[in-house]
Amino acid sequence: MQNHTRRQLNRYRTILWCIVLLWPLLCFAVEKPPPLQNNIIGIADKEMLLHVNDWLATRQWLHPTSIQQAHDISQEVAEQISDALEPFGYFNLKVFIKLQAIDQGWSADYQVTPGKRATVAQLKVNLTGEGKDNEVFKKLLDNAPLKEGQAFDTTAYSKLKQQLFELASQNGFLNASLQKSVKIDRQAETVKIALDFNTGSQYYFGSIKFSSTGKPVKHTFLRRFLPFKPGEPLHTSVIQKLQHDLGNSDLFRYVSITPQLQQANAKHWVPINVKVTPQSTYQYRFGLGYGTDTGLRALVGSNVRHIQSDGQQVKLLGTFSEDEVNFTADYLIPGKNPTINQYSTALILNHLKQRDQISNSIQLSLYDHALLWKWQCLTGINIINEEHHFNDGSLKNFRALYANIQLNRRITNDLIHPTKGLLLNFVLRGSSSAVLSNTSFFQTKLTAKKLLMIPRHNRLLLRGALGYTMIDNPLDLPTFLQFHTGGSQTVRGYAYHSIPGTNLPGNILKEASIEYQQHIRQNWYIGVFMDAGNVSGKLRDDFKRGAGLALIWLSPIGAMELSIAKGLDSPTKPWLLQFNMGPDL
Repeated sequence: MQNHTRRQLNRYRTILWCIVLLWPLLCFAVEKPPPLQNNIIGIADKEMLLHVNDWLATRQWLHPTSIQQAHDISQEVAEQISDALEPFGYFNLKVFIKLQAIDQGWSADYQVTPGKRATVAQLKVNLTGEGKDNEVFKKLLDNAPLKEGQAFDTTAYSKLKQQLFELASQNGFLNASLQKSVKIDRQAETVKIALDFNTGSQYYFGSIKFSSTGKPVKHTFLRRFLPFKPGEPLHTSVIQKLQHDLGNSDLFRYVSITPQLQQANAKHWVPINVKVTPQSTYQYRFGLGYGTDTGLRALVGSNVRHIQSDGQQVKLLGTFSEDEVNFTADYLIPGKNPTINQYSTALILNHLKQRDQISNSIQLSLYDHALLWKWQCLTGINIINEEHHFNDGSLKNFRALYANIQLNRRITNDLIHPTKGLLLNFVLRGSSSAVLSNTSFFQTKLTAKKLLMIPRHNRLLLRGALGYTMIDNPLDLPTFLQFHTGGSQTVRGYAYHSIPGTNLPGNILKEASIEYQQHIRQNWYIGVFMDAGNVSGKLRDDFKRGAGLALIWLSPIGAMELSIAKGLDSPTKPWLLQFNMGPDL
């Protein structure tokens, strides 16, 4: 038994030594020579050159070990270049190859002479089916991306075919078909195109059947979401919009919309089945965090949905920080079109410590939420009573009935991680001492934010704000309506709401900011910024300026930014480390 074990160990030892001795030879044997280097010359059009390079990148080129192999591979590459340029109408181009040896390999230069680009000698589009006389198709053909006499381009040709099918889908022609013929005369450098487009029958929205699982929902309420009426052409994108609106209403966790094409009647009216599953009645929210502006903070909230079967709900939210405690109870009632219109009644309790005063307020608000010319419009009436307790023991009371109008417009390609966009916010509010108020004021404020992408994935963020309050004494305003600036979202390098500091609050607010963010890797950026702002009684008063550096991470919930900044007009104050998070727009 011991001899057998000894023989096995000797056998393994011999195999191991063979591997060690032969390892350099094995490595040398599998080492590959470098691939052929391809350099394309003579294509001036950037789009064409990019297309050729993308075409070649999808192919795996051999690693030549001899001049003959390099020659054969370069000939194949030249053929591929010719194939890649044919979609642009170049059917007689020439490619001259210059092959040369380089360190441990070969390089090939391809001198491309495109020649004359083929033209569309004939373009015939024949419409058949129920939609052959429909004006929408005739209008499309009058403005087609490809016409007779133009240079042939498969991109424009494909776009024309795509537009025909999209237009058919948008107008209820769900069974459209296309037969095509493309004849290329390489010698004459011309292309003849014939398209026979059969629109098929036109379908229409028929009766709508609603159903719900779990908690019942009024069908009259669901009908408010409908972006179509029976008898209108059936459009798939309209169905997708209904699916999106119902899903984004925060009232349903499951939505299914099914056109019953097999049950269409003789007039091609298609019944539509809409099935929804309501969200659970109660939803709870808890959060804990820290911000350099607010310190330790927490929130507790709850949504109570489906108080009635027509989508009414209550939203409760409490937020707590070192200097502020806020509680809001909001009752929401869907409007005529719940996707863009609703009404709300809110009760707000607030306790705030700020500078040399403590304020306690209670506010009741009635609001109408609507969409006006692509602007989110918030119109409301507010009744507020607030008490200011000053450090010297004095007490001041503010009581007002004031109106509020807010317009908001967001143009962006992504809500969480935008690469470009614009955010505008405009507010008007005011009260009169003649109507249930102990002071009169008028206030307006405009805020704008712009995000630009500049070459190589870098970002430029611009921000500005301008506000004005018409009032005899700004201290007569409730605390949350007084202008302040400074902090991680306004003028970095200054503490939160530290401007105007110990001075009396002013009636003019102005802010400006520019930030350049250099892409580092993946979702990380490093930024340099300059902020400026002030609150005073004169428009020409100097800005308070801050500048510094920032580290930005585009997290799954929005941008997180850690900045270190210096107040340039307060040289004796130290650098401030500040943190901010949330979407850029």
